Parts: sequence; structure tokens; C-alpha cells
Amino acid sequence: MNLLSRTVSLLGMALAIGCSPRLAVAAPAATAVLNFSDLGSHAADQPAIARIVAQGIMSPVSPGAFEPDAPVSRGDFVVSIQHMLTLKAPAQPPVFGDVPPTNKVHGALAATAPYMNRQLLCVGYVLGTNFQADEPIGRGLVAITLVNALIARKQIELVTVADADKALTNVADANLLSAPARQYLATALTNGIPTLRPGNEIAAGSAMTRDEFAVMLDRVQQNFKIAPIRPTTSPAPK
Repeated sequence: MNLLSRTVSLLGMALAIGCSPRLAVAAPAATAVLNFSDLGSHAADQPAIARIVAQGIMSPVSPGAFEPDAPVSRGDFVVSIQHMLTLKAPAQPPVFGDVPPTNKVHGALAATAPYMNRQLLCVGYVLGTNFQADEPIGRGLVAITLVNALIARKQIELVTVADADKALTNVADANLLSAPARQYLATALTNGIPTLRPGNEIAAGSAMTRDEFAVMLDRVQQNFKIAPIRPTTSPAPK
């Protein structure tokens, strides 16, 4: 990769996480099919999607549609993570100018933001003061957030620098990651949190799809014995 391509990739990653120049319990039963008509090309993932939607961790996009290939928005991301892990907001959570207390994602963001550690993917940049809830969430930031949450639950530990280097040896785009981000993303990979994309890329700055996110959440919930969430009502389209 030449210098120009590397610079463009790093800038794209930074923008994807909101930086500015200057990131066993029994699985809940999957409801029959949930009447989704758009999962034909994701047949293997239907059980995981059904389990996550049945708990209200993710919601349909519209009646009968999950839109598996659409990106996960940052707002939906924090709502899902907070709901699945029952995260609590600290006494003084980070403040984002575009998410006032009246915003529907404010509570989930207050609880999830302390685990996001956006600066790991923003080396050389200044973090923005807006959250941009409607923008896509990057794959790297999803993985780092889950690593931090699982560390806080004392279920995993951060790998050493040496072990991170070994874990990332065959990851094609590992050279794009900052040193701190390498440890966190290597920890995520060694614990089976994300999967690599074709070409053996972690694609930290790429938007995470709804299908990828549902499957990842289902895998984390089962592998780390996170208690199922049982909503009192059926999940409704968002």
C-alpha cells in the first residue's frame, strides 16, 4: 500500500468514528422466522438474527424487513449494546452536543460511551464533540467497545503487545492500526468477537452491517454466558 492509499484509509477510519483532523447460559429461543422476507442470502445467520431480535436487542427496520446489508447506525449501536449488557451510566458521562437529554438514544449513549474509547482509532486527530447518531458505526469501534465491556465484567483480559503482534500477523490491514488499537483488536480477535472480512481484513474503519452486528452480538452473548434479555413485548420496527 503506497503512502497516499494509507493516508486515505487512515482518514476514512478517523471520519468513521467521529474524529476531526488535527477508535453457558442457554441461548434464547429464536422465534420461528420472524416473518423477515429479506434474509434469503443470509440463511445461515437467520437463527442468530432471530434470537437477537426476539430479545429486543435489535429491531426490524420495517414490518417484515431486517435489511441485513444496511449499516448499523451509531445510535442503534449504543442502544443494542446497553440493552444486551445492561450497562449503567456513570455519574458524569461524556457529553455530546448533538444528543441532548431529550434524544431517544441519550440514556444508552451515556451508559455506553465510557466503553467506546474512540481515541484508540483517532491517533493524530481531535475527537469531535458530536456523536452523529445517524451515521454508520465502524467495525473497529464496535469491537473495542465490546472488549472494554467484557474487561469490565472480568471475562477477558487485554493481550500483551507481543501476543497482539502474533494475533495480527496474517491480518492484511493490521498496518493501519495504531499501537493501542492493535492490542484491543487483537484481544477481540483472539476471543472470537469479530470475524475477518474477505481478504483477511479486520476493516476497522468500515461500516458494520446489521447482519454482521446481529451475528456478533449473538456469538458474544452465547460465548460469554450473558443472560438473555426477555422483553415484555414483541420487538417493533424502529
